[in-house]
Amino acid sequence: MAILPFLDEQALYDKHNLNEPWDSENNQKVLAQMPDVFRNLNSAGDPTHTCYLGFSGANTVLGDGSKGIRFRDVTDGESATILVSEAQREIPWTKPEDIPCDEDTTGLKLGGFHKGGLNILVDGRIGAVHFRATG
Repeated sequence: MAILPFLDEQALYDKHNLNEPWDSENNQKVLAQMPDVFRNLNSAGDPTHTCYLGFSGANTVLGDGSKGIRFRDVTDGESATILVSEAQREIPWTKPEDIPCDEDTTGLKLGGFHKGGLNILVDGRIGAVHFRATG
């Protein structure tokens, strides 16, 4: 939700009541107005759901829930740090849910909408990661 003003969606942000649960009656009206930037065109799922999720955990930019970090504190470079990724699940776009991530990333289920790749967000830029079969 906090990103909405930076997406020219200040009016939509102002409609969302942060003092109420994300799925309150009032906030359900905002749920129905999902901006296109949250929509994956390859998804046939619920039109109020997104598959783009941020990573949360002690070593992520979003942090562990108590406090995130600033770009200048990213020691391995912003272009090597994934902020948002497509995930193999869809959630209501206003639900405050992230992808839990710790040092063991083997269980992460990312992508799933594009053959051989996925969309990610790094340092404010959208990119696509493509995979090649080896063997």
